[in-house]
Amino acid sequence: MNGSDYNADAVAQHFDDFGIHEWERLVQTPSDEVSLYIHTYYLEKYIFKRQRVLEIGAGAGRFTQVLAGLGAQVLVADLSSVQLELNKRFASELGFGDAVSDWQQVDICDLSQFEPDSFDHVVA
Repeated sequence: MNGSDYNADAVAQHFDDFGIHEWERLVQTPSDEVSLYIHTYYLEKYIFKRQRVLEIGAGAGRFTQVLAGLGAQVLVADLSSVQLELNKRFASELGFGDAVSDWQQVDICDLSQFEPDSFDHVVA
């Protein structure tokens, strides 16, 4: 795929359709759980309390929950409105919503709305 083949609406539709499966994706098999463990290990290594994190492509919130547990202040961003709603739902149900400064529908290919140095880290 080259840059001219990118279709943000098609990508958003894919993740809208994927729905709740995005939340379940990293806990379905032992190898999925290993992947979750490795990603969590590196988040724990580099993310600290009170740091501002842009989580782009946040999906349903599996890593939002991890970032919240680390004490980060997270701006949750995703192209999919369905994934953003799932993220809000899980944040509310599982108690990590206080760590979220906002939920925004954002295309990772255009981050121009964010000022340089707005975040301590970007997690994608």
